[in-house]
Amino acid sequence: MSHLKLIADHAYLDQVNLTNAQMQSACLAGANLKSARLIGARLSKANLEHGQLYKAELPNAILDHANLTNASLEQADLTGAICRAARMRSVDLRGANLSQANLSQADLSKANLRGANLRDADLTQADLTDTDLTDTNLTRANLTNAKLTGAIMPDGSTHA
Repeated sequence: MSHLKLIADHAYLDQVNLTNAQMQSACLAGANLKSARLIGARLSKANLEHGQLYKAELPNAILDHANLTNASLEQADLTGAICRAARMRSVDLRGANLSQANLSQADLSKANLRGANLRDADLTQADLTDTDLTDTNLTRANLTNAKLTGAIMPDGSTHA
């Protein structure tokens, strides 16, 4: 069986249903995936840099080693998503639901997580340098060995 590699830079995929899609290593840089249904989608090593995923549904999606640098995932649902070692530098996750997500070793430096839900999330060894965590729910989140230098904490204080 042949393997098809998806290349859809700057594609307009607004409200598309890609539930359980097999999209490993897909090139979706700059794609518009607003309100897209990507429930359980396999996006390991996918390039979603500068992607627009506002209100996208990504529960249980697999995004390990994916590139989400400068992507907009405002109000997206990433409940239970696996984002191990994902590149999420400067990502916009304001108001996103990342409860029970695995973000271990992810680069979330300079990310905007204002008002996000990270309840029960695994942030082991994640880089949260200069990240905005204002009003973020970190209840039972695992922050073991996470880098928090310069991060704005949920109470508004800055981590040293």
